[in-house]
Amino acid sequence: MEPRAVVDRLFERIAAGRFDTTITVQDRERDDRWVQLRGNSINLPHPSTTPPAELLGPLDLFGDLPWEVESWEPDGYATIDWGPVGANGEAAALTTALERLLRHLGLPADSERWEVAEG
Repeated sequence: MEPRAVVDRLFERIAAGRFDTTITVQDRERDDRWVQLRGNSINLPHPSTTPPAELLGPLDLFGDLPWEVESWEPDGYATIDWGPVGANGEAAALTTALERLLRHLGLPADSERWEVAEG
């Protein structure tokens, strides 16, 4: 499954009114490599005590996707709220951000190693 297919699945669930759907992409071989999409948020591991905005901002992982840290736990996780993008550019901007996040987290480009779960 490609990042665009993951984003399309998320938007299909949102269009159906299922805003609480969580889609998790995880490396089958590493429990510490994962990312979750839910509505207008992205949840990812944050193995640091430095605030996520300080670490993630300079990396330009989100490109044109507006974002802010909703919540985080040191050496735990970070939840990022994204959007709005406008002019129906959400899917393209989120796909680009997801591709960059997957690379940053060390998830393999080979999606055969991904486990995609929906809950």
